[in-house]
Amino acid sequence: MNSRAPHGLRYASAVTVEVYTANGLPRFVLVGLADTEVREARERVRAALEHSGLPYPGNQRITVNLALADLPKDSGRFDLPMALGLLAAAWSPWFESVVENMSPAASTRNSPCGHLA
Repeated sequence: MNSRAPHGLRYASAVTVEVYTANGLPRFVLVGLADTEVREARERVRAALEHSGLPYPGNQRITVNLALADLPKDSGRFDLPMALGLLAAAWSPWFESVVENMSPAASTRNSPCGHLA
């Protein structure tokens, strides 16, 4: 999923949110020079998905990469891309059926390693 990170007053750098889920000890790891405000997104995303009735992979290891790694990320603007990436990575058949029912402008592209780019 693509998002933006504020960089100065007039410029917002592109940030790619990559989500990977795997079997293992339940854990949510966030990498990519994320500030405390962004690290708190793991709790906001979990609560939002659970309260909206959407599936949350609480029994899996979740890794979220915010790329470009050298760009500081310091706002809550990554919550939605993280939630959508998590749904796509953990429940891709379910997520694909949701995307098919959306407008053509809301298309996504699956990359070979299993995350959304």
